[in-house]
Amino acid sequence: MGTRPGELGTDRAAWWENLDGDAGSGSADPAAVVLVEMADGAEASALWRDLRRNGHQMRWCPGPSYTQEHTCPLVTDGRCPLAADADVIVCSPDPPGGPWPAVIQAHARTHPHIPVLVSAPPAVLAHLRALPRGQRLLRYPLTGSALLGALQAAGGRAGRPSLLHRGGTPGRPS
Repeated sequence: MGTRPGELGTDRAAWWENLDGDAGSGSADPAAVVLVEMADGAEASALWRDLRRNGHQMRWCPGPSYTQEHTCPLVTDGRCPLAADADVIVCSPDPPGGPWPAVIQAHARTHPHIPVLVSAPPAVLAHLRALPRGQRLLRYPLTGSALLGALQAAGGRAGRPSLLHRGGTPGRPS
């Protein structure tokens, strides 16, 4: 499955390091690769800076839209290269309704070994009903310090989440 620039399933934050020379190194052996799914690019950029300064790598996907201009390959094809490469997925679905519940369910079904952290306003949470097993609710609005705290609380060495899938058994750190 190939993706064209602008399609979902591509890292929209890949070029940000060229704009911010002082954001930190974004280590070649990051503490965690974090996929952030949120529509607001400014909020995603702020999280990227905080994660990068703390040794993590971040990928960004703005997520599906009501207009169906952008559909989620995880929902439509059962595959997403960004999700498959992540140690942790942060999903910030907004606005209420729309295709986000299907995205959250698809993560649980397709990558059950990857922790999913959900941060959404109460109106959105009402549309999600219950989070799938293994997914955790974070406070809203999501801040860099709250996300870093959640990553640290997830345990593991050097702040790595304890449910890493890279080179290890699901549920055991690699």
